[in-house]
Amino acid sequence: EILSEIDEEKKAQAKKYLDKGIVQISLLDTEKKIHIVAKVSDGEHTSKATILDRHDHIERVEKDGEIIIENILSGGMEQRVIPASFYDSKIMDIIAEIEKMEMDELSFMLEGIRMNEAVAEEGLKKKYGVGVGYGMKEAMEKGLLGRDFPNTAMMLTAAASDVRMSGASVPVMSSSGSGNNGLTAIIPIIAYSRFYETDELSLARAVAISHVVTAYVKYYIGRLSSLCGCSIAASTGSATAITWLMGGRETEIQGVIKNIMANQAGVICDGAKAACALKLGTAAISGVQSVLLALDGDYLKENNGIVTKTAEETIRNLGKLSKEGMYPVDRTIIEIMEKGR
Repeated sequence: EILSEIDEEKKAQAKKYLDKGIVQISLLDTEKKIHIVAKVSDGEHTSKATILDRHDHIERVEKDGEIIIENILSGGMEQRVIPASFYDSKIMDIIAEIEKMEMDELSFMLEGIRMNEAVAEEGLKKKYGVGVGYGMKEAMEKGLLGRDFPNTAMMLTAAASDVRMSGASVPVMSSSGSGNNGLTAIIPIIAYSRFYETDELSLARAVAISHVVTAYVKYYIGRLSSLCGCSIAASTGSATAITWLMGGRETEIQGVIKNIMANQAGVICDGAKAACALKLGTAAISGVQSVLLALDGDYLKENNGIVTKTAEETIRNLGKLSKEGMYPVDRTIIEIMEKGR
């Protein structure tokens, strides 16, 4: 929303400021995943704002070294914080609560379907960014790819990401604070509804399941992670929801989550960019494939690497990998990107 108001004239002005050194940007030496310090000076007075842990959490505002405001949230309003105990819940218990919800509580989920589907359709009209979704559509038209459920999930999800990552000003329903997560959490469910008749209440519940499971996984891997949240969290959300729509319950849902974790755990996040469409497409089709395998009884039943007896334990293992094992990866990725400029 902020960047949407920046036109070519303002871009040129910003570049001039950078070239003249009026504006300087540098990498902050910090262990925090989100830590931004902005300083402004007119030569006589200096102000500083610090953002910490969340993109909308202003930790403090200073003027000439004096703290003016400290530890405020976005807009000065209180935000609801989900208690950590929620994330100790079993996934099936969470799904059971969503199954009790009626349309008056869930109708806004259908808005997310309409919004994200519109972006996907736009990405099929012409080539945006890398053109992953558009390229898959052309391959289908040439008979090189089948127009089936898994490929449609990949095509639509990638097409939506092509549009969004190319910089087009389009609205999407996000998930856990990420637009790309929202695309991956919702669009594979849209693909399912194109092949299998589904009533609106079931669709709304499925999208709710997807959002909550996405948030569950994101809680453990972290708000910003060296692991790709779409590949790990959002694909787990949509795959869990599709498994539920197809009649799978605890055994199959446990299986699909473990299949995705075993398959996708190593996908790194190296920033938001055009190439994300490739990862989102892979996340979508991998999720659907994991569903089909799990529904047929094909899933990991014993300890395999980071995959353990339950989906919940496996997700916690992934969190440990993300927060401890992958800690140096962020800095290495940034070093690589800096050298490539």
